[in-house]
Amino acid sequence: MNQIKVGSILSYISIFISNIVGITYTPFMLRMLGQSEYGVYSLVMTIVSYLALMDFGFGAAIVRYTSLYMATDKTNKLPSLYGLFVIMYSFIGFLSFIIGMIFFFNIEYFFSESLNSHELIIMKRMLLMVIVYITLSFPFSVFSAIVTSHEKFIFQKSLNIIRALLMPALMIPLLLMGYKSVAMIAVFILIGIFILLSNFWFCFKRLKIRITFKNFDKALLYSVLGFSTFVFLKNIFERIYWSSGQIMLGATLGSVSVAIFSIALQIKGYYETFAKTIGNLFLPRVVKVAASQNSFLGFNLLFIKVGRILFHISGFILIVYLLIGDKFISLWAGDNYSDAYYMSLWIIIPYTVPLIQILALQMLQALNKMKFQVFVFALIAAITIGLNYFFIKTFGNIGTALSLFVAVLIGEVIVMNIYYWKIGIDIKKFWKEIFKIFLPMAVFLLVSKFFFKGFLIRNFMELILSILVISIIYLVFIFKTATNQYEKKIVFNILKRVK
Repeated sequence: MNQIKVGSILSYISIFISNIVGITYTPFMLRMLGQSEYGVYSLVMTIVSYLALMDFGFGAAIVRYTSLYMATDKTNKLPSLYGLFVIMYSFIGFLSFIIGMIFFFNIEYFFSESLNSHELIIMKRMLLMVIVYITLSFPFSVFSAIVTSHEKFIFQKSLNIIRALLMPALMIPLLLMGYKSVAMIAVFILIGIFILLSNFWFCFKRLKIRITFKNFDKALLYSVLGFSTFVFLKNIFERIYWSSGQIMLGATLGSVSVAIFSIALQIKGYYETFAKTIGNLFLPRVVKVAASQNSFLGFNLLFIKVGRILFHISGFILIVYLLIGDKFISLWAGDNYSDAYYMSLWIIIPYTVPLIQILALQMLQALNKMKFQVFVFALIAAITIGLNYFFIKTFGNIGTALSLFVAVLIGEVIVMNIYYWKIGIDIKKFWKEIFKIFLPMAVFLLVSKFFFKGFLIRNFMELILSILVISIIYLVFIFKTATNQYEKKIVFNILKRVK
């Protein structure tokens, strides 16, 4: 069985473990930390995500150029390529330290009106720790991208499983002993160091890579910078529109509002993990298609085939969440987080479209045609920030989710699909195939919504039983009404392997 097949199996094992751990560990963490401190912790992690953007898109560039060199028999250029990236990442680490420290010394300017003195002290401690960690981790980030570019998914997905298990295993005892958010950051950093060193070891001991710091190709450097600039701009605009709501809530309504919105984003994170995991497995393959054909001719079949599979997975999760997600949030996070259910729905419903079209975004990246995508993400970021300013004042917490709904619908759904059609992706056939799944799905939702109206779910056992009943009925119904022969064959092969 090849790396993609085993990698996909391990990916879903990792997702299953991560989600089970998250579902069981998060309520315990929320109650041990309290809404206020969890909100501060979420703010710090948001700032970390901004510092991580200092990657400048070089991770994607490593995958692209490694796959490109391997596809065109130019592996002799890889050592100098990796050496170039180590130098560039080291510089980025230093730059991120400077930026992080500037923000550290100006925290009061941003949050003094919404956070109290105790919350500011905790925030500064955590922020200093992560600034140092991010600075030192950047040079080692090269090796994670190298492992991905060599399609060693078994090793990477195994690390993801270990990461998912280590966090609660180390953190639960510390929380029980009275340690709180600062200890969580310390554990996050220790696990991160373990993952970085593991990738470093794998690259040299198993992949036998070599790194040289000479004979740099200037043309390659300019090509990398040109490619990475657009990846970086796309990433930063994407981070702005996903995280600006947390920053603005923290600066206006306080840490409790940030905590509620963070739960909604956590649900969105669980949701997108399934699609992005499958999509990332195909990234090196998409790069090779782009390198060999430099067009979308051989891409459309893969795009539609994978898009249907992703919609089956995403649609199943969305249907279950639409039916009993409010009960889940109430039991899982607590009644204080009930707004998170509605916020998460406003986010994930339009976001389903770019998730099932993730291969199209990867193809644009592989062909280095990202200018328009960057423009769209900048548009979305501007819309989100503008709407956040007005919607938070008008609707409170839920205003952040409404702004994301409008921005994603305009940018990633309408504008990007028109662009895909213009550049030659068979978007009409894609949506015809998706509609074949959507119609039975909508019928099931309407019937089930009527049936489950007023249905009481009072504890986790009743919640689990409800999920099982809905899942079995839905999967049988969809299998009979919305799967094609290729998808039926996949199901039968899985059942055969399990047997």
